[in-house]
Amino acid sequence: MAAVRVLLVSAVLLAVTAVPAAGAECPTYDGVDGRNPSPSELAAVIAEVAAVRDVPVPILAAIAYVEGYDPATARNWVHFEADGSPIVSADCGIGLMQVTDTADFDETRLGADWEYNLDAGAQVLAQKWDDSQAANPAALGADDPDLLENWWAAAYRYNGTGAAAAAYADRVFAAATDPGGEAAVFTAWLPTLRTPTQVFPSYTTSQQFQARATEAVLADADTGAIVERDSTFRPTELSADRSPAPRVAADATTEQEVGIQLSRVVFGDDGARHAVLARDDDWADSLAGAALAGDWGPILYADGGATGTLPDATRTELQRVLAAGDTVYLLGGTAALSPAVEAAVTAAGFRPSRLAGTDRLSTAIAIAREVRRIDSSATEVLVARGYVSPADALTGGAAAGAGHRPLVLTPTASMSQSLRNDIASLGPRTAVVLGGTAAVSEQVVSELRASGFTVDRAAGTDRYATATAIATRLWGSIERDAVAVDLASADGWAWALAAGSLSALVGGPQLGVSPTSAPTATLDAVRAAGGTATAPVRVVVVGSATRASTAVRTSLRDAAGG
Repeated sequence: MAAVRVLLVSAVLLAVTAVPAAGAECPTYDGVDGRNPSPSELAAVIAEVAAVRDVPVPILAAIAYVEGYDPATARNWVHFEADGSPIVSADCGIGLMQVTDTADFDETRLGADWEYNLDAGAQVLAQKWDDSQAANPAALGADDPDLLENWWAAAYRYNGTGAAAAAYADRVFAAATDPGGEAAVFTAWLPTLRTPTQVFPSYTTSQQFQARATEAVLADADTGAIVERDSTFRPTELSADRSPAPRVAADATTEQEVGIQLSRVVFGDDGARHAVLARDDDWADSLAGAALAGDWGPILYADGGATGTLPDATRTELQRVLAAGDTVYLLGGTAALSPAVEAAVTAAGFRPSRLAGTDRLSTAIAIAREVRRIDSSATEVLVARGYVSPADALTGGAAAGAGHRPLVLTPTASMSQSLRNDIASLGPRTAVVLGGTAAVSEQVVSELRASGFTVDRAAGTDRYATATAIATRLWGSIERDAVAVDLASADGWAWALAAGSLSALVGGPQLGVSPTSAPTATLDAVRAAGGTATAPVRVVVVGSATRASTAVRTSLRDAAGG
């Protein structure tokens, strides 16, 4: 078995009430102030725990998704409540995996340490597999654990017995195909798993399911009768067909919603260094802000304009992803994000920091200077046009955030001497111009060279080909993952801008699609990565079908090698 990192962190000594005898009170945890991981962080640990405990990743992920539900926030994959205490259910189930069999585990760590709780749940699941195998009549033989559908009875036993447990197992299997939607990019790509009612339309708890005789598992709790196995029945091999490229932020219909949903995918509770706040109705002051996002923090949106306000949902997400007193950057002057928005950020317990200039170009310089103040290691400055179209700045912005490169904006035709001086003052001596001469002219390139820069250009015949050129120049092409964003729609900018943190997380560039087609340049770039059916390139689509149809997702899947 391959070595993995140590998962079970040292327990903090906390006051915990031991589980009393049946009928008594559930444990309570005093002094626990935990923070939930992001779906991406959790998915990575799930994969490691599953390998150690020899259970299937999608089944373990699905059980964690179903069990780790917080009704107060309507979120799944949750271990801690909003106050930092572990979730403890009415039947004394503890935390993410709702562990109730505590005799073999450290009860303090079950509540205080979500990784320990996950590992405990995986051990319970493995035991339920053994129990269900032992329940099979000898004539039925052992089941193949590599056939994922055979784990239905183990999932059933994880939640007890009877009709409620059967419904629970069906729910686990539904979640196993795509736990939480937003987590699909971080988990194994799976064929569609079948539930008992899909395998047997007349399914009851006394009938067989797949290679296992489910009736033998359920007989004592339900009918008491065992239905004989049909000797002609054979397990169904899982199809080699794979689902279309997964979506994230699939339910987002507004700029504010997409910012919040992507923030939840990428950052755990208190998981960001800072947050970036942009207006939701115009991209002019926001493009350069991608460099402040990346792995540092999310881009969220507030009502734009001099009378705009901070939406309640955005404030709640700030309070989730940041600790009290952290910095929230406001992009643009008071005509972009109002004084009321700034006051609301302060009232929510954060330190607002406004980055603004007299226009979009000087605002970008102010943002770039802050990026350099935080991290001065970048050796390149990215230069994109600041007018007409944001497409090149968006796909380049994902690379800016991932590499902490400053991103500045320029007019297409030429730069003022003042702007040239400001760019030169940032420090890097290499400038990467994003887009062709219709976006950034050769005159601008000449002016940069005259200011002492070595200049490269990342450009293609259109915005989609330019995105692939940016991937090659700034990401070193596609190694494993890519993020597909809508570059065709006028309002798609907010989806692409907020997705910069997702690109930084998966370590892959943004590529462009339209709502109805995947351009040849994009598909060629994905194909060139060399994915296969067993080791595909992973491409995740940002947004709903209004951003990329199912046909687009299928094209991306096929180009990715399956």
